[in-house]
Amino acid sequence: MKKQERYDKMIAWFEQAMPVAETELHYETPFQLLVAVILSAQCTDKRVNMVTPALFRAYPDAEAMAAASSDDIFQYIKSVSYPNNKSRHLVGMAQRLLSDFGGIVPCDVDDLQRLPGVGRKTCVSSRRCPEWDARPPTSSPPSSSTSPPCLLIPMCSASPTASA
Repeated sequence: MKKQERYDKMIAWFEQAMPVAETELHYETPFQLLVAVILSAQCTDKRVNMVTPALFRAYPDAEAMAAASSDDIFQYIKSVSYPNNKSRHLVGMAQRLLSDFGGIVPCDVDDLQRLPGVGRKTCVSSRRCPEWDARPPTSSPPSSSTSPPCLLIPMCSASPTASA
């Protein structure tokens, strides 16, 4: 069997056995998903899911997180890897979401990458939901960007876990 044939068989198996890639991260909104994906870099999803419920209760949206200090955020995420950097990135990301995108998570990969703490892998991971591009149209946020906002998206998995 040639390399391409093996590759094609593996892809066919994954398409049938796992047609929808689902995240293990718990979230309810695009903002929470973005925060969780940023936290998951070099960290397990299990650990991230342990810290995000309290973090999301205290900072449910970009506006609340943007008003926090990195020291405030650090207290919630100190058990994840690289908490000093991640706390600064989260505050900066929330502030940039407010200033450049009206607090709405952008859908465009280039726009997402403009956010602190967001690289290409984070963009791909946070956009992995098949429903991401099937969201209803919304009015554009104040921005020079032409990227459509991601205000509401259905959850990726059949039963996303709400932060409790």
